[in-house]
Amino acid sequence: MLKEARKYDLYESYYIEFLSKNPTTIPADTYDALVGSGIYGEAAHVPSEALFEMIRLVKPGGYIVLTTRHHLVTDGIAYTDLEPLMDKLETDGRWRKISRDIYSGCYYDLDGIIWCYQVL
Repeated sequence: MLKEARKYDLYESYYIEFLSKNPTTIPADTYDALVGSGIYGEAAHVPSEALFEMIRLVKPGGYIVLTTRHHLVTDGIAYTDLEPLMDKLETDGRWRKISRDIYSGCYYDLDGIIWCYQVL
């Protein structure tokens, strides 16, 4: 996808990074918003601790919107620690929950979940 984006000169900077609890080479407070869709899967594509890096990358006042299949955070597959970490980050004053919505049948017959947070 980076190759395709470069063809159209869509962005000022291009990064190939792995989101984890460790900082990437991307400067802090770079983005107004960050959207993560398809980053949480049964094989734990992106670890829950990557939330720390996501918050670091988004400017104060900016938004982080994340989505996945609801069962991944409820039935012990890979991300049962995700929402408790989200809550802790809110308690610690790192971000503020704007919404948490569950959408029935959004992925075939599976429910989806979407979170929206504002970075503080």
